[in-house]
Amino acid sequence: MRKKSLNFGKDGQIWINVGWKLTKNGKRSQPKFCLGESLKDAERRNARIEQLWEDIERVESDPLWDDFTTEIAKSLGKGELQHVVEQLPTEDHGDYANRINRLALRYPSVKFVPGDQNEYDDGQDHLVTFAEDTLESLKEQFGLTVKIGVVSSGTLHQAMDCFIEWIKKDYFDVEEGHVNDNGMTKIKQVVALKEYLSDIPLSDLGYQAVDELFSTLRQRPVSKRTGSPLKAKTCKNYIGELKRFLEWLDSGDEFAWQLPAKFNRIKRQPNELESDIDAEAADIFTFTVEHCRTLYRYAGPFDRLCIILGLNCAYGVDQTARLKLSEVMLEGDKPQIGRVRRKKKVFGQHRLWKHSVILLNWAIERRESLKNETSMDFVLLKQSGVPYWRKTNGGNRARDIPNSWDRLKARIIEDHADFPAVGFNTLRDTSVHEIRKIGGAEIARVHATHKHHSSDKNLRRYSNAPWEKVFEAQERMEQLFAPMFEAVPDPTVVPKQAYVSLGKRDRMLELREHGLSVREVAKQIGVHPMTVYRTFESHEQPFNKVTGIHSEPE
Repeated sequence: MRKKSLNFGKDGQIWINVGWKLTKNGKRSQPKFCLGESLKDAERRNARIEQLWEDIERVESDPLWDDFTTEIAKSLGKGELQHVVEQLPTEDHGDYANRINRLALRYPSVKFVPGDQNEYDDGQDHLVTFAEDTLESLKEQFGLTVKIGVVSSGTLHQAMDCFIEWIKKDYFDVEEGHVNDNGMTKIKQVVALKEYLSDIPLSDLGYQAVDELFSTLRQRPVSKRTGSPLKAKTCKNYIGELKRFLEWLDSGDEFAWQLPAKFNRIKRQPNELESDIDAEAADIFTFTVEHCRTLYRYAGPFDRLCIILGLNCAYGVDQTARLKLSEVMLEGDKPQIGRVRRKKKVFGQHRLWKHSVILLNWAIERRESLKNETSMDFVLLKQSGVPYWRKTNGGNRARDIPNSWDRLKARIIEDHADFPAVGFNTLRDTSVHEIRKIGGAEIARVHATHKHHSSDKNLRRYSNAPWEKVFEAQERMEQLFAPMFEAVPDPTVVPKQAYVSLGKRDRMLELREHGLSVREVAKQIGVHPMTVYRTFESHEQPFNKVTGIHSEPE
């Protein structure tokens, strides 16, 4: 079926024409179905109506909507995921169950549920008993042996939708008020599976069809986002979630589907591509000290705090945003952070650098004027007082820190086109890489808060981490990054109002040192002379220590 564009009507609703019906004068016309006001919801509802129309085309030589299927299509347009079938006054329980089973076979894209579950169950028992008696009679008379099977109802995508709803309940975090991170990851993987795997009736999902599902993922389909084959790890994760989904489907009675025999023989290892070998052999990218110096110079206080937590403590986005007041110990001559890494359930300690202490004190003082009932114990707060670690209405993690990082990179790349456009967590990679060079693999594992500190996975149960050696390595790394600190002696200073990029400003000041006039500088840089005047005047003014509003992502 040709994909139709969805457009809003004058009433603010989205309408779509699907299939054909007969008018009162016997002519064919296309009926319109309302899909609601949300474009995202409308796309899903339209897909379900089109699946129902495809069912009609499959079973009828002259496919048309009738009153019954039109009623179903309208309910699908409202977002209803199942259709309740009530028992007719003239039906006994056997006829009632038989009618529902026939509807499920005729329209596999629709989930039919009985209005009276007890009557349906009694009818099913009656039908099975009748079939068993009939087959036993055939066996006695003709020697025939036939196995009774249960016909599955619904489609693959419908079952996946129900699996998503189950995940939302089973992985709900009461404290956060949202589905937890693990559950959100699973939901995203199931949504991706629906994109890469075609929808088919569950009644057709036997061994060969299940193997084809896994085969699609084993063959590394092309990513709809990048246009390149999916990464092996991504496919491995999708395959694992597909297996868990099918096992969930088998364990429930809702769709009456069972895992095929020899299911465990199906291959689940993604194919290896030539590009995988090169990628696996390549070194990971890490920043140089000069890279970090540049980042620090272009950043404001908030970004500098994120940078230094990434380097000093090997924190990624999540660990940075989750930092709490109770985990920060700034008093005494050996300030540090001590916290449990949620992902690995491992305790980690990091001896803090001088600039780390300065910036954490800045953040803690600043939060006093921002905090409200939503702030909780988090150190990093936005201007509104909400913490940087929070869930969006959709249950996803807020992206304020990655967004701020992207803006920082954009400012740098304006002056340095060859600056590496890598993600925030490269800071964590850099930190672990440098600690490994200083203290060795075991110290690097402890610094990174890995679950296992050596190849002996049980060693952690019988001994404590060598904390003094870890602290010594962290202190030595502070010396390594001295050029970064020297570039910004006071990290709480907010960058002055910029008339030009930092790189152009530096070049202007360099040309002035060589004795060039304002007009000559303006000509070389390619700006108006007044911009040069303002830059020189701004440079002469002392820095003001104020709050980091300009550096904070909004």
